[in-house]
Amino acid sequence: VQDLFCTLREQFDLVFVDGPIWDGKSTVNAFASASDAVYLVFPTAEADTPEATTLVRELPRQGARLRGTILTAF
Repeated sequence: VQDLFCTLREQFDLVFVDGPIWDGKSTVNAFASASDAVYLVFPTAEADTPEATTLVRELPRQGARLRGTILTAF
């Protein structure tokens, strides 16, 4: 993952990666840790759940550079 991101950074100014649902597995953690910024996307109805709150708190502890959240209507 690091090599891929390094190659992309050399070729492009911005790279957006639409990642999978956060499941705590090593693949998703590797993408998040290699990224310059992570934005979580939540349906509005799930934004105030205990799971969302835990995720927002735990991501930085796992090496992700959490920069914000995006709420969707569905």
